[in-house]
Amino acid sequence: MKQMIYIHVPFCRHKCAYCDFISGTNFGLKDRYISAIERELSIRGCNGEAETLYFGGGTPSMLSVQDIARLKNIVGSSFNFSELKEWTVECNPEDMTEEWLSGLYDIGVNRLSVGIQSLDDEQLIWMERRHSADDAINSVKSAWKVGFSNISCDIIFGVPGNGLNKTLDEVLKLGVQHISAYSLMMEEGSKITRKGINGVDEEKSAQMYKVIASRLKEAGYIHYEISNWALPGFESIHNSGYWKGIPYVGLGPAAHSFDGVSLRRWNIGNTLKYCRTIEANEKFWDSETLTVDDCFNEMVMLGLRKRDGIDLLSVETRFGLDRRKHLEHIMQRFPGLVDISNDKCCLTEEGFYVSDMIISEAFIS
Repeated sequence: MKQMIYIHVPFCRHKCAYCDFISGTNFGLKDRYISAIERELSIRGCNGEAETLYFGGGTPSMLSVQDIARLKNIVGSSFNFSELKEWTVECNPEDMTEEWLSGLYDIGVNRLSVGIQSLDDEQLIWMERRHSADDAINSVKSAWKVGFSNISCDIIFGVPGNGLNKTLDEVLKLGVQHISAYSLMMEEGSKITRKGINGVDEEKSAQMYKVIASRLKEAGYIHYEISNWALPGFESIHNSGYWKGIPYVGLGPAAHSFDGVSLRRWNIGNTLKYCRTIEANEKFWDSETLTVDDCFNEMVMLGLRKRDGIDLLSVETRFGLDRRKHLEHIMQRFPGLVDISNDKCCLTEEGFYVSDMIISEAFIS
């Protein structure tokens, strides 16, 4: 069975104001971290065919081209990459020199995910990003120049200020194939939350989301998942795999893995502890086996995030007729927000705006 591979790169030069991801600034652990991933693969005995490879973080663009190639070769000693469809590396604009980008292109990386977040300098300063709007624009132009033809940009909405339309204007001028838009989350461990700073209110954030959806639709992008838009043929293969329940192997601190059925596991989150535990041949992960109810709820949560929704025949085959009827009964409460037809159940564009409420109603408690 084909699998997806995720490598978590836990290093950052600076912790952004809104961030609560597993990452740190101790780049001195880099060589131990790479060796620990090699040891993790050996201990786990993973193997098989890999359809996608994704370097996420953290800030993978802190790694040199040589480090990224080394990690790919380490994973390639266990997995067959002969039919690898997509190799994504997440990047920060300030790291994207033409030389570095050219090196990535030469070793076979075929997709970039660029964390521009905003193209308004005041908002970037508020978020404590290390790049300017011009830096971000020039980084994407450098990627085009080198030869990349599959570029995604991340933006964050819900940030105070009036930079959203400016950001959309500039991103659309760049002509990237994929755009991900995420609402600013007031995470408990982030700097802005600790300082008592607030983003925009929920109503204004929803209005911003509608502006994004409308403008990207006008520009020809397909809204294929709640937070993701792509030009036809450029949907993220790797991320789509998560929403479809395809098995994936996560490597590195805090990385998660899933067998495609019911077994989920995750690694120690702290990078130093991850390295030390593996070096000591001690257990570095935890795991759980999902119940049938857990699997159903996860299918609902992931399936309704997608534009094409949930296949009701698959629900009936996997969980039984009663569960299908339960799902249809709940979804019928939301006319105009949910479309049920042709044995499919999916959220409408309006339904995307209130997806959390609809999804939670369908859960089996």
